[in-house]
Amino acid sequence: ASGDVSGAISAKTASIMDFVNAYGINIMNPKLICGMFLGAVMAFMFCAMTMKAVGRVAGTMVNEVRRQFKEIPGIMELRNQAKLIWHCLSVQPV
Repeated sequence: ASGDVSGAISAKTASIMDFVNAYGINIMNPKLICGMFLGAVMAFMFCAMTMKAVGRVAGTMVNEVRRQFKEIPGIMELRNQAKLIWHCLSVQPV
């Protein structure tokens, strides 16, 4: 609030080292190390959760198709194919 801007650096011309010096970032700071680790792990965690969810839905879809092949006559001869499609669409999440 003093109005002294003699040490100010423009955000357009600032380098990474200028920000490191301005904010006092130190690699030995435990909070910084934990934040970097968690930030790196989160991408892999969300990818793993997505792949697990897709695998679960695909397994449900396969089980539904198998059930319909057993229970609905004429699917292999393409007579009751509409039933197969609509039941499969009702299984998958929106």
